[in-house]
Amino acid sequence: MAELSKPVPFQKVALEKNAKTEEELNEARSLVYVLLFAMYMFVLMYGGMIATEVATEKSSRVMEILVSSVPPVQQLFGKIIGVALVSLTQFFVFFAVAFAALKTSGQEVWRFLGLDHLPASIFVYALVFFLLGYLLYAVLFAVLGSLVSRVEDVQPAITPVMMLVVAAFMIAMFGLNAPESAFVTGASFVPFFAPMLMFLRIGLVSVPGWEVALCLALLAATIALLIYFGAKVYRGGVLMYGRMNIFKDVKRAIQLTKK
Repeated sequence: MAELSKPVPFQKVALEKNAKTEEELNEARSLVYVLLFAMYMFVLMYGGMIATEVATEKSSRVMEILVSSVPPVQQLFGKIIGVALVSLTQFFVFFAVAFAALKTSGQEVWRFLGLDHLPASIFVYALVFFLLGYLLYAVLFAVLGSLVSRVEDVQPAITPVMMLVVAAFMIAMFGLNAPESAFVTGASFVPFFAPMLMFLRIGLVSVPGWEVALCLALLAATIALLIYFGAKVYRGGVLMYGRMNIFKDVKRAIQLTKK
């Protein structure tokens, strides 16, 4: 009876350095979800707009006039940067209005999101991965848009890229409850998933600096490779007409570029 009545000994375990409390984790999870959803909608809405704009110019034969005065690669980046500036302006206005509304009359939501004591680095990382993710997918959307001859063919052409975006978002939703799982950790180094998943991990858990640097390096290298390859396809693709066959059209576009 004396042994049973003894107080239970507890051993103090030191928390991991910079580890988040449960309250901080819930606040970060809410904010990360909002930013992930914004990134998801941004890429789908404005990426498809790039492909549609390129296809519209091709279907009206305006492209044949443009390529005589402006190099196709400049057109490619003109589309990407132009749509990016329009969309960023819209998003800036939207978030500015939401920020002002929360600050003045949404104090409960403001405190729930924990915006008062969240580190500024989370917003810096959000902007970096936001822009890199947009550039990565924008190049793909522009290249695929250059291969179609009619606006009606844009949606089937960009569906594979949209599925990649949806897959990244679905994995991120799973990762909100298991940010330290091996699957989420491994997928965060895949360039097409990295903008969402690495940002998710940075927002919810302590990520070593070398992992962030490696992810950014892989993402930058993939974007550079896509720009190099995409410019070759875009240059020949803008003057191709007829029925769409993605794999054959990519090969034909590269051959036209060489000529």
